[in-house]
Amino acid sequence: MSEVPSINSNVYPDVPMVTRRRDSVINYGQLSDVRKQNMASRVARVFLLSPSQDRVLLQLRNDSSGNPSAWDCSAEGWVYSTDVSATGECGDYKMAALRETNEELGLVYDSEQMTEIGHYLLDIAGINPAEWTKLYAATYDMGQQDRVKLSDEVSDVKWFNVVDAYDWAQNEPEVFEAGAPLALSYLSQYSAQ
Repeated sequence: MSEVPSINSNVYPDVPMVTRRRDSVINYGQLSDVRKQNMASRVARVFLLSPSQDRVLLQLRNDSSGNPSAWDCSAEGWVYSTDVSATGECGDYKMAALRETNEELGLVYDSEQMTEIGHYLLDIAGINPAEWTKLYAATYDMGQQDRVKLSDEVSDVKWFNVVDAYDWAQNEPEVFEAGAPLALSYLSQYSAQ
């Protein structure tokens, strides 16, 4: 086994997890250091669906975010070392999904409300570092849940038909965050079941 590179994690407590190509955590560190080492990291993505499961809430990233004016999943973000599972595992995808949904949209879910619908390595042009991604779906019922409260990373949210959103992402990927088209293909397959 090759030596694990040293990565500085002293600057902030919330730092992305660093993984090998099989999504096994080997370290954690500042994103700039992870990029320099060309190591994969972990990302959690969430799609909020209408109760009928045929519509999806997408967010438009704010100009101050890392992907200005790009459409994206309902919520998404790095999995941090502080995202700890109920069993004590650091770097837990589902905990990151719950945290990001609350941070970006002001919505609180519990882990039983999130269903995993995909797990894959996103390693394409425009993505650095490569992202091990777990994708989750949850139902959003405005009649029973709090209203969405946008964070400073999000400028707008809109409901789209799942099939239309998938088609749009395949035909115009440049208007989406780089990982969103693949995530929408997983969602399209999930919602067709």
